Amino acid sequence: MTAATMKKDEALLLHIRDRDLVAIEVRYHKSCYLRYTKVVTNFVKMSGQDDEQQVYEKSYSSFCKRVVEERIICGKEILRLAKLNKLFIVEVREVEGLDASSHKTGCLKARLKRSHPVLCFTRPFRPADSEIVFVESFAVEELVEGVVQVNSTEAGESNKTVGESQQGGSSSHHLRDVFHAAQIVQNSIANSTNPIRCPPTSEDTTLHKAEEVVPDELYNFLAWTTGASNEPKESGKVKVPDEMHHRLLSIAQDIMRLRAEGRILLPKRTP
Repeated sequence: MTAATMKKDEALLLHIRDRDLVAIEVRYHKSCYLRYTKVVTNFVKMSGQDDEQQVYEKSYSSFCKRVVEERIICGKEILRLAKLNKLFIVEVREVEGLDASSHKTGCLKARLKRSHPVLCFTRPFRPADSEIVFVESFAVEELVEGVVQVNSTEAGESNKTVGESQQGGSSSHHLRDVFHAAQIVQNSIANSTNPIRCPPTSEDTTLHKAEEVVPDELYNFLAWTTGASNEPKESGKVKVPDEMHHRLLSIAQDIMRLRAEGRILLPKRTP
């Protein structure tokens, strides 16, 4: 309940607010529960730390209300960290009449992570691109669409698409869609916890364990890519034939192991 309230996850709060979770027999995977409630743990840890004296307090409070809470958390808008820093600099000038042009994006990121742990920061593969910032309760489909919109807006602002042929523009959009979809899958793998601890037990080699450790985004992406499913599903794994289900879990674990450079144990690879 606390995590859902902090994330302003109205879709979930609609079902659990002011209700006895035991009485309504709420069920969840342990890994999913830990991942969803991680925001509460992070908030407690950060609250226990001695915050260093912050500058531009008045401007930061106004910035959080107008931009972070209204646009990102409530409005579910996706913004670049670099753009957020520019907006904060403008806010400081308008609210306090000070020049904050030397303010760094790293300082703003650290401050936002302390005050708003529901925010997610994802860095693109290209080093020149700034991190994107969004609220944690985003569905995969919404995030893909939002990221594509961010890039389309930036392309329009920089006027780089002037003179492109219709075919070239279409190809560019296709590449962007595929690239950012892959980034979302990669981020789901990176955010998954180390599934199996040493020494492994017999339960760590079961099918149920494999289903638990493979992120839904990775599994569904593989299912859609291989044609095993055409069902667009926001949460949970899509339904596929049993034989294909085992193969997809096997391939997904190979990808996870490759991403971790062999430094994690998985049900498929557990001796």
